Parts: sequence; C-alpha cells; structure tokens
Amino acid sequence: MNLCAFYKHQIVACWIVLMSFSSGYSQCCNYTLDMQDSYGDGWNGASVNVIVNGSSQGLFSVPNGVPDALENIVVCAGQSVELIFNSGTYDDEITYSLSSPSGMVYSDGPNPAIGSAFSGVGNCSVSTCGGGPSDNADSNLESFFLLGNTSQINYIGCPGVLGVEDQTTLGADLSAGGNYSATAQFGTCGGNYGGAGEAWVDWNQNSVYEPTESIGSWQGTPPSALTNFNFFVPGIAVSGATTMRVTQQEQGSLPLDPCASFTWGSVVEFSIFITGGIDCTGFDGDNSTEAIIVQSIPYVDTNSNVICYSSQSAVYNSPDVFYKFGVNPSAANTKVSLCNSSFDTYLTILDVNLNVIAFNDDGISCSSGESEVTFASGGYDSLYAVVEGWNIESGEYIINITEELNVGIGQNLKTSFNLYPNPAEDLLNFSGGLISKVDIFDIQGRKVLSASNRAGIAALDISFINSGSYFVKIQDRNAEWQTKQLIIVNNE
Repeated sequence: MNLCAFYKHQIVACWIVLMSFSSGYSQCCNYTLDMQDSYGDGWNGASVNVIVNGSSQGLFSVPNGVPDALENIVVCAGQSVELIFNSGTYDDEITYSLSSPSGMVYSDGPNPAIGSAFSGVGNCSVSTCGGGPSDNADSNLESFFLLGNTSQINYIGCPGVLGVEDQTTLGADLSAGGNYSATAQFGTCGGNYGGAGEAWVDWNQNSVYEPTESIGSWQGTPPSALTNFNFFVPGIAVSGATTMRVTQQEQGSLPLDPCASFTWGSVVEFSIFITGGIDCTGFDGDNSTEAIIVQSIPYVDTNSNVICYSSQSAVYNSPDVFYKFGVNPSAANTKVSLCNSSFDTYLTILDVNLNVIAFNDDGISCSSGESEVTFASGGYDSLYAVVEGWNIESGEYIINITEELNVGIGQNLKTSFNLYPNPAEDLLNFSGGLISKVDIFDIQGRKVLSASNRAGIAALDISFINSGSYFVKIQDRNAEWQTKQLIIVNNE
C-alpha cells in the first residue's frame, strides 16, 4: 500500500496527490490486527506498535496463556498507518496480520521482521468482487489518468499483477452531477494481443459494479491510441468513498464482466470520493447493528436496496437490508414474505448471534422468484430478516411479516380479557375475568413491567414506559396466559 513504491522517480508528485486526496476524506473504519502464537502461551514479551497518523494506538500483544488475540484499530481514509514489531523471547511462534475492510493489508511470521515492518495509507472502501488474471504476462493496463476537483489518479502499470491490483491509495474527488474525463492506455507488458477494456464506478456504493455504472469501454489490439472516457456523475450517486475498477481482458469481448477471472490482462481498483450526492449517513438497515426496527406485527414495508445499501451477507454479492423484530411469546410461527417485489429476491432469518435459522430463495406462494419463509419462532426473543437479491439483483421490494398465534391460547383466553385504551398513555385498564399477573415486554423481548396480585389487577400505571409497541402477557387465576399487543404513546 506504499503509494510510491513502484514510481520512485515520481515520489514528490505522488505525495502531493495523496495529501490533496486524503484531506477530503471523513470515512473511518475498523482495521483488524490478528495476532497468533503457535505454542499457545502468549507472545512472551513481543508486541506490535500500531501508529495511525503519527500517533501510537498502543502496544498490542497476545496475553500470557492464550493462543491468539484480536484488536480493532480505527483508521480513517487517507491517514498514514505504520506497524513496528518489538521482539520477544520466542519470535518463532509469532505471526500477525493487519486487515482493512477490503482484505489483508500486511502479514508476517513466524519470526516477524523486527522494527518498522509496514507503512501505508488508510482505505475504508470495500472491494466489490474478486476476479482478474492468473498470468501476469502480456496484456495490461499501461496507464490511467483522472483529474478530479482537487485530486487525481495518475497510475502507471507494468509489471503485471495477478488477481485484483489494489491501487485504492490513489483516488480522485468528484461532484455528483459533474462531467469528467479519464484517459486510459490499454496496452501490454509483453506481446501484443487483441482484447477489450472497460471501467466502472460503484456510484450507489452497493458493492456491485452494475452495467449502468460503466463509464467507458475499448476494443482493439495494442499498441493503440489513448482511450478517453467522458462520463457524467449521476445526481443520485452516494456521497463518500467508493471504488472504480478498470479491466483489460485479453481475448475478451464487450461488455466485460467486472468480476470475471481470466488468464491474461489486468484488473486495477482505485478510490473515488463523491461530494454533493445522496447522504447515506445513519441510513437504517445496512447491517445488523443499524437494522430497521419493526415496531409491531403485522408489518409491511416498501423499500429499495439499490441506494445506500451494501453487501453484508455471504449468500450473494447483492445489497442487503436488515430488519429486526421481536417475537410474540404466544406466536407458534412467523411468516416473512417478499412476494410482489420487483426482482428475484433471497431471504434469510438470523438469530441475535447472526446464526441462520431459516432461508428461502423462491417462495411457493410468490409468482416470479420472490422469497417467502414460514418458521417456528416461539423459542426466540428477537430475530433478523435479511432481504437481498439473487446473484447481484436489486430493486424495489415489499416485505410483509405476520404471525400465527397459538390456537390453544387464543381459544382459552381470547374472549376473557381486554385492555384499554389502546394506544395507551398513562393508565392501562383491564376488563373481563380475574387477572392475577401481568408482564409487559418490548419488541426485543425485554421485560419492562411485571405486576401480580392474587386479588386481581384492574389497572396499571404505565407512565414511565417509553412510546412504542409492546406485548402484554395476562395470566388468570388458573395460571393460563393470553398475549395482546399494546401501543404506548407520549411517554418520552
């Protein structure tokens, strides 16, 4: 990740570009330091000093008596990153690695190099897919230039690199709605053979290079003239850091597959920083920690996974949307349906530890490839429903979540009790038979109130409970339960 490692005659120019590019970055992410000890007893005095933007983040080590340790280091795009390894007693047992969101950045061991081992530049973008050449001879992108608003990509290729060449330390800042021009030299590091070239920018940051995101293409045989890509940044491009991929595939034909693996050619990935586009900050649903909260069931939502969502699931490389919902303790089954969505969907149900408990590709009740799943949910407090597309598909979808209540409970208690008003504000009243116990749960399954009285409960003060959707479990004198839904308002 050393910006100027291969261009020593351009060192001054390279660092000027880097400083200009990094100054506009605000995206930060977790880098992972993975430390291992093969004997399993700790690092015996060894440590790694992680320095970000000139400031030490600490001396990290595997504690005595354990085989490994992980540390998350916050790094912002464009910041300098340095690793310094301090030797211990048994360095032959030590390995460690540093990974960014896009993959491995550096690794060493056993017997890691002592002292300053690595220096690079922070990058928080995520590579959208793999692919690339398996042989680094012949066809190769010789150069690529893009002048942004205040920064530029000035890349010189050769020798060839296997797979995806990570040049995300090179980047340009672009404005949504602006017109720009890039210049590419599709050429060779060896013999001259025909093929094709194409470039894409992931404008919507959904980790998929879509056909509509192509900014230009080339077909021919080196040596050939410089290729100019004149392109427009969509007004709906998502603000922030994203990636550009430039591919040259020997014997390839247009349109190219941006994620394809092939024998000869090159795939190079750069950084792009968008300003003035759509702001996805705080956009709910992109991952489990920022899931869309389902306030009550039945639940219906119409949404799109095209903008502001990325691929967080291992099933398909398509944008995912996370929903979190509480489970009614009396529900025998829960059904989640994506029928009538505009694209071929895939649906996964996860528990709170992100273990898969149900999934579906094509629902029987759906007409054209949408997903639907019915599963036993009674043993869970909270669950996630993850919406994504089959393969790389995306578009507008409709999610519908419903419950099938336990028939026995409904028959025994449904007509016995009632609670009012609903929605309620300060006082919740009960009518019907004698009620001996009441428990109120939020949609995450957490108990927020419990009351019992063998003589009977007629009303409860709920003024201290925040607004939201809740489940109320009511017990009669025979210890039989009924569950009802309750909305509480104006208690903030």
